[in-house]
Amino acid sequence: MLHGGGSDENMYLDQNNKQILKLAEEHGYILVSPLGYSRTGAYGTCLRLPAVFGQPEEAKKMIDALTPDRLQLLENSEKDVINVLEIVLNEYPVDRDSIFLTGHSMGSGGTWYLGAKYSRYWAAIAPMSGPFVDKDTYLWDNIRDMPIFMTENLRDTGYGKCVGEDNKHLRITVTQTNRENIVCIGFGLGDKMDVISNKKPFKAVYSIDENEWNGNVSLQLKLRDIKA
Repeated sequence: MLHGGGSDENMYLDQNNKQILKLAEEHGYILVSPLGYSRTGAYGTCLRLPAVFGQPEEAKKMIDALTPDRLQLLENSEKDVINVLEIVLNEYPVDRDSIFLTGHSMGSGGTWYLGAKYSRYWAAIAPMSGPFVDKDTYLWDNIRDMPIFMTENLRDTGYGKCVGEDNKHLRITVTQTNRENIVCIGFGLGDKMDVISNKKPFKAVYSIDENEWNGNVSLQLKLRDIKA
């Protein structure tokens, strides 16, 4: 878990009477919160406000303004996270198929950056409140099949159906209250049709994908799993 700018590795762990530590222990997780070398190291990415997704001019300004000292700090911060991770993997019996990365604000930028650059480590990533991503240079292909988002209280609009050979896959159109509809595809999720039937609410983990059909390209959600 990566902290925000100006904070340290203990901030989120100490909040709410250490609730996150209690939850990790309750559910059998090892929770790791590295400093990242410095309170403002940013875990390797130079992007920060206002260089959010969709603002390439701001991203270019920050990249052009990098100094040798800042570059060294970014490198040290990135290495600190990966070094800590490797120490934990070597010293504890970690299930390497169940390693997750999350972070808030500056830590969200680090989650996007490290999530793609070191995608071999992560089962999923969960960036929170910090879309510091340069659209043109980001390693999108590295995370294309990786769950990134989780949404609750989804409902099928009534047109969900199983598709493909032997109805192995699930194609649905979902909505939330006062939200636009969006198409979802869940490969291998055909056996979960009952979860979305009768417009029952459910939650889903997914990534954002493109659907190309007859020359037309549209966004869709690529479902990884759904639960009632």
